[in-house]
Amino acid sequence: MIHHISTPTFDKKEGLDLFVFGDLQQTPKEEGAPRNGGGFCQEAWEQFQTEWKASKNPWGLGLGDYGDWLRPSLRPLINGALGKDDSARAVLDTMVLKSHDDIIRSMQFMDRRLIGLHEGHHVHYLANGGNTDQRLASALHSPFLGFSATHRLVLRLPHDASKTRILTMVSMHGNAGGRKVHSALAYLDANFANAWIADIFAMGHGCKNGNMAPFERQAVRREGAAGVVRSIPRLLVVGGFSRGYTDGWKSDYVERAGMIPQPLGWGIIRLRPSWRANRPEFGLAERKGHGASGRFSIDVDVSNRFFTAEKDS
Repeated sequence: MIHHISTPTFDKKEGLDLFVFGDLQQTPKEEGAPRNGGGFCQEAWEQFQTEWKASKNPWGLGLGDYGDWLRPSLRPLINGALGKDDSARAVLDTMVLKSHDDIIRSMQFMDRRLIGLHEGHHVHYLANGGNTDQRLASALHSPFLGFSATHRLVLRLPHDASKTRILTMVSMHGNAGGRKVHSALAYLDANFANAWIADIFAMGHGCKNGNMAPFERQAVRREGAAGVVRSIPRLLVVGGFSRGYTDGWKSDYVERAGMIPQPLGWGIIRLRPSWRANRPEFGLAERKGHGASGRFSIDVDVSNRFFTAEKDS
């Protein structure tokens, strides 16, 4: 697990919008092939870009599986076949990187606006010791977060260091494989929200879209007046941009297993500055900083967004 501190720009009026996305599973473009290679939906990705560009202060967090490389179960078989043939591995890397350049270009609009990119299951390990997700992070000037990470987001009003709040997160590519949305949320709740103390938990992988606040956490005060400090953990799972049911005879494993079709989508965590009466904030670390109408705090709104612009064929 990687532990990361981020200081994204925080607008005095608009705050920031954190776009949480993953599971594009873009496939190599073949000559004469349709825009949507495999299950990847180009139109959904374009809608995501439109919403990103409409935001006054967009930032992103990638949860992995940006391309559709070998699954972990197939990787040992391919590596075994290649053996110690460095020349063959170089040829394979060249083929992969050619299509990986297309992924970099498709995500260029987020350059220098990412708090981090996670590694997913569909990643190609290069002969030089790196992998395609590290290469993507480097190209977009983004921190590489590995498979899972903790975050400390330092939210500071411009030109006033005293007006600072901290938002904490735990994010990961994920492993939940349930057929229902509540299965993915239950996995995130049981394995992370119940063991880690943070404000927000985010996960991809499962191709499910949902969010919830499973409980109000009660932390017994260690100092000061007797009592508890209350906080509300927010859970977010995001679906992605790859359809399980595609047109044509090349059926995906989702179709063959009879899984429930899921909407394409992503998440947005909207963080807005707020002035409240002097009392402990819910879910955010306290720090002194008072305005004319009370204490500076952050309003947190976690939501899912869905691809809705598809036209009838």
